[in-house]
Amino acid sequence: MALDTKKAGEVVDKLRKSLKRKSRWSAPEDVHDLRTQVRQFEALTHILALGQKSSEDRLKTIASIRRRAGKVRDMDVLMAFIATLTSHSQEDCFVQLRDHLAVRRRRSARRLRDLVREHGKKAGRDLQRYSSMVQKASQTHATSVALKLLDELRHWPRLASGNMHEFRLKVKQLRYTLQLEEHPPETWISALGEIKDAIGEWHDCTTLLEIATDVLPASKGAPILKEIRSVVAVKFHHALSLSNAMRKRFLSKPSKRSAAVTEHGEASEEGDPLAYELNAVVALAGQPHAHSGPLQLSL
Repeated sequence: MALDTKKAGEVVDKLRKSLKRKSRWSAPEDVHDLRTQVRQFEALTHILALGQKSSEDRLKTIASIRRRAGKVRDMDVLMAFIATLTSHSQEDCFVQLRDHLAVRRRRSARRLRDLVREHGKKAGRDLQRYSSMVQKASQTHATSVALKLLDELRHWPRLASGNMHEFRLKVKQLRYTLQLEEHPPETWISALGEIKDAIGEWHDCTTLLEIATDVLPASKGAPILKEIRSVVAVKFHHALSLSNAMRKRFLSKPSKRSAAVTEHGEASEEGDPLAYELNAVVALAGQPHAHSGPLQLSL
């Protein structure tokens, strides 16, 4: 899997430009873009093997910006979600919850703005240094990062509410890694995106339920809380079903029907198209983990 150095360079440049902007981070789309850019950059750092002691301080600053942007983004998502609730008969409770989220959103946006103002320029200068490192990126390491993530997802414990969010983070990291390839496996990226979105919606609703439970009086807020609980249950089962189906189809243990890729990048026709696609990409990388005979990636 060859790293697309042009795409990787754009990831660094876009984030650097965002940190230079004099934004109040009031527009939801700006916050979403910033958070996504940081996630993409963090995926790139794994490929570039920048997570070394000399880079830890700079990466910590970027991670802090991502976390603060995440808090703002969470409130944007939750406020959009409560607008879809049908339990508006308890108008006072609905307004109370909406106003509480708005206050948290303003506070989080202010903290994000302060952090970017204080450290954004320095972080931008540090990012500029990474641009030159992209050209020297190890293609072998790019492959090993993707294979390591695949292996972690393949051996993930049984999915439950307690570990599904962490599973999503790994799915997102793998998706961002694959997007940085010269020839990204679009079918895989699409499938991982569905999992990411489904688990994300469940997690957002769970967060809203926790906030609403703390903010609203149990008696008056009962209709809204009941509706949110119902949505949480539906979202959970959908996310769990989708994730388990993906794991069974593409992340199961090797079998005779696994897609086999030879050293020339040829895959057996018996394998699933999605497994074939990713196997072909891995084969073209030069096989840093190659062994005698075909490479078996049961996905």
